[in-house]
Amino acid sequence: MVPARSVGSAGLGRSYASAGNALVLNPAALGVAKQYVLGTTYSLARARTAAEETEFHHLLGVEWTDSTPNALNLAMGLSYALDLGAEEKRHNAHGALVYVLDTAMASINIGVGGHFAQDFGTGLTPEDLWSFDAGLALNFRNQFMLGLVGYNLVDSLEGELPIGVGGGASYWFGSFVFAFDLSAMVDAQTRAGNPADSLLTYILGLQYMLSPDFFVRLSGRHDAGEEDLSGNPSEWSLGAGLTFIAAERVGLELGYHQQVDRPDDFRLAFTIELYNPFGM
Repeated sequence: MVPARSVGSAGLGRSYASAGNALVLNPAALGVAKQYVLGTTYSLARARTAAEETEFHHLLGVEWTDSTPNALNLAMGLSYALDLGAEEKRHNAHGALVYVLDTAMASINIGVGGHFAQDFGTGLTPEDLWSFDAGLALNFRNQFMLGLVGYNLVDSLEGELPIGVGGGASYWFGSFVFAFDLSAMVDAQTRAGNPADSLLTYILGLQYMLSPDFFVRLSGRHDAGEEDLSGNPSEWSLGAGLTFIAAERVGLELGYHQQVDRPDDFRLAFTIELYNPFGM
């Protein structure tokens, strides 16, 4: 349920993310980039189910985030997405509140995030999922950034959701950004229909700025510690994306994420974002 930038980065962004990406990956990262954003995302996902059938999901999302400086030193955001899957249709909502402390050496961001998922058209039921995350993001002079986040620290299923911890680092060098993320999900319920005791995810990414208005990115991801539908103990995937900024106010983003060992499993996402649309 993430925007195109995270799709094209294979889920990278625990140390540096913006707008709707931060709401899912690390709520504290929302405070790193100082901007007011309105956005919308369309995503097409295709996956093979445990019954060896191909299933399509159309996802529609909207986002609002405000991390511009204010007297309370707070950044905040909300997003909503609708998953129109082949069988299960769900609402998904995400929110975050971040305290931003700017010092001479670094910007310190401490945030909490909440998530809610509900079957479409069923109304509130005991099976509805909600959970809370907490994160920390450190920004050293917009050049070196560190992030740490805990996932599903409190949830509606009395601990049945996977508890996770993740961290990442990113470094700006000229026109390049190098980034690395590591996360671990413990006591995961199921993934692709198979039980797993734990899941380790490694993501390595590179972004290159062709011009101040045009960025391209490439990333590789390894999910270890689980069995996929083919019985393999791990999965590899690749992400690629681009961002074009028009007139300093409109961002157009495209992201693509592909499973290496399952060619028919992919996600394609397109996001339009308005930066500071009211002249803030």
